[in-house]
Amino acid sequence: MITLKDVDYIAALARIRIDEKKKTTFVEQFNTILNYIEKLNEVDTSKVVPMTDTDISVPILKKDTVCDGLSHQDLQNLTEHFNDAGFFEVPKII
Repeated sequence: MITLKDVDYIAALARIRIDEKKKTTFVEQFNTILNYIEKLNEVDTSKVVPMTDTDISVPILKKDTVCDGLSHQDLQNLTEHFNDAGFFEVPKII
């Protein structure tokens, strides 16, 4: 169970100041989170197969396929931001 003293300690670790009025709110919120975690710990996961690969940094690749792109006229029909020379008009950023 989280206490006001724990909130002070956490705030010191994070190097933040917490208003005295908000400390009580933080105590309630932290305890709500911890109660939820306790409920999750009660769930029987004995029949759940552990994940063997948690590396999601490897992209899922699909085969590249060549296809016809849009014609210049098709692009012009998709937007009204073309100038008379047939180029896209974009906002000036500098």
